[in-house]
Amino acid sequence: MLKFYSRLIGEDPKITKDYYPGSKRKIVLLGNVLLIPVIMWILMGFLVSKVVLQQTTTVAVITALVLGFLIFLIERSIVMARGNRWLVAFRIVLGLVTAILGSVGLDEVVFKNDIDKKMAEYKKADIKKAGEDVDYEYSIALRDAAEEVSSWKGKWQNGKEETKVESDGKGGTGNVGYGDIAKLKDRYAEEDKVEYLRAKKSLEELESKIAAEKLDAQAKAEVDFNDHALLIRIKALFDLVQTDPYMKWIYIIFTAFLFLLEFIVVIIKTTTKNSIDEDKELIQEEMRRVNLELLKGRKQQYARPQDLLPEVQGAKSLVSNQIARMNLL
Repeated sequence: MLKFYSRLIGEDPKITKDYYPGSKRKIVLLGNVLLIPVIMWILMGFLVSKVVLQQTTTVAVITALVLGFLIFLIERSIVMARGNRWLVAFRIVLGLVTAILGSVGLDEVVFKNDIDKKMAEYKKADIKKAGEDVDYEYSIALRDAAEEVSSWKGKWQNGKEETKVESDGKGGTGNVGYGDIAKLKDRYAEEDKVEYLRAKKSLEELESKIAAEKLDAQAKAEVDFNDHALLIRIKALFDLVQTDPYMKWIYIIFTAFLFLLEFIVVIIKTTTKNSIDEDKELIQEEMRRVNLELLKGRKQQYARPQDLLPEVQGAKSLVSNQIARMNLL
C-alpha cells in the first residue's frame, strides 16, 4: 500500500521505502485524505448528472470521472505544494472553493425531494405570471371596451325609459299613446341597442382572444420551465433554508460536515508537522543551495585569475592610491 500511496501523492516509491516509520505513516495519511474529496466528487458528479439534471448514464459516468480527475489533480497539487505564505494562502483559498462547490452539489442530491417541491411552486408562479402578463397587456383595451359597452347600454336603457314615459303621457309632450315622438325616441333607443350589441360582441371577442392567449402563454411557460436547471435549483435550496428554521439547521450541520470532508486535505496538510525525512530533505536542499552559492562565488573569483597575483594586487593598490591623491588636489 505504501507504493500505491507514494505514487498517489507524487512521491517516488523507491525512495519512500527507506523512510522512517513515521514518514511512511504520513504518506499513508495524506493518501487517504486525498481520496476522500475525490470519491465525494465522483459520487456528486454522477448523482447530480443522473438524478438532478436527468442526464443519461453515459454522460453521468463521464461527468463523474472528469470531475474526480480534476479534483484529484487539485488536491494532489495541494499535497505536493511547498512554499511561502502566499502559496499557503492560495492553497487554502483553492481548497475552500472546491469544498464549497462540492458541498453545494451534494446538497442538491440529498435535499432533492424538498427542492422538487419548491421547483413546483416556482413553476406554478411562472405559469400564473404568464397569464397576468397577458391580462396586463390587454388591460387598457379591455377597460375601454367594457366602458363602451356600459355607455351604449346606458343610452339604450335611457332611451327605452324615455319612450315609456312619452307613451304614458308622464313626460315629454304629455300625450298618451305611442305617437310620433314616442316612435322617434323608440327608434333612437333601438339604434343605441344596436351599438350596444355591437360593443358587447366586440368585448366578448376581445375576452375570448385574451383567454386564448392566456392559455397559450401559460402552456408555453409550463413547457419552457426547466425543472432540472441547476442554478434555479440552487436558488430553491437557499429559499427553503431561509424560510424553514428547522431545515436551516439541518442544512447548516450537513453542509458543514461535507465542507470539512472536502477541506480535509488542506487541514491535514497545514496542521501536521514535517516528518523526519521531510526535514532531512529540506536540510539537504538548503545545503545544496549553499554549496551552489559558494560555487558561484568562486567562479566569479576566478573569472580574472591574474588578479590573484601579488604583483597585480600591488599595482592595483598603487594606482588606487595615486587616484586618491589626485582627487585630494
